[in-house]
Amino acid sequence: MPEVTGIDWLNTIKDPPKVVIVSAYEQYALKGYEYNVVDYLIKPVSFDRFLKSVNKVHHIFEQEKRTDEKDYFFVKSGKQLKKINMQELLFIESMENYVIIHMLNTREIIYTTLKQMLNSLPEKLFLQVHRSFVVNIQHIRSVEGNQLFVGKNHIPISRSCKEKVIKEISRVDF
Repeated sequence: MPEVTGIDWLNTIKDPPKVVIVSAYEQYALKGYEYNVVDYLIKPVSFDRFLKSVNKVHHIFEQEKRTDEKDYFFVKSGKQLKKINMQELLFIESMENYVIIHMLNTREIIYTTLKQMLNSLPEKLFLQVHRSFVVNIQHIRSVEGNQLFVGKNHIPISRSCKEKVIKEISRVDF
């Protein structure tokens, strides 16, 4: 059986996966990019160069994940399933085994825990700021002392969450 190179293998696949080629031969690098490889590493590979390549792949997956994420979810309210648009969701407030989902123009009371709600929300968009509150980062207007201003509401920030809150809202591009 003839020897098959990685480039030959890529040529046989209709929808190739994300590929990083590691080779000792620089002359194949341009050929690899014809097949839309993510990166081409020349042996021996330094740790810094390897890490740069891993970060590049990670960034691509994060971009694809964002486009795949839904901007809504359904919750059971009484006998109905109600659609909640994440862009309209301001914050979620815990009341023992219930949560109140506060939206721009309305609110829903749902029989679930704050932890269950938080686990089903995209972590890049929602942040727990207190044991009883999760906020949509996009709707934070300001922070003053130990309070967030979300819409027309004042949300407390717990001392244990304050550093994380400041770090998270500082990294977000509004």
